[in-house]
Amino acid sequence: IEQTMSLLKKFPVQSYVIESIIYDSAVNNPTRCKVLVKTGNSDVPVHFTWIFNPINYLGEWKLCFPMNK
Repeated sequence: IEQTMSLLKKFPVQSYVIESIIYDSAVNNPTRCKVLVKTGNSDVPVHFTWIFNPINYLGEWKLCFPMNK
């Protein structure tokens, strides 16, 4: 989680658009977002596609990142 937080701090989000959400179950709801980030002093926009997985855990919705091991 420390690596993810470090990466997110290096690229502050300027704006985002939700491209798709698939509601499947309490633990499988992939959400694809197109994210515009700020990179240093550059005026060139940099876009990433991030995929989140909101899950219902113990009655509360949590936002999860798919992790590669």
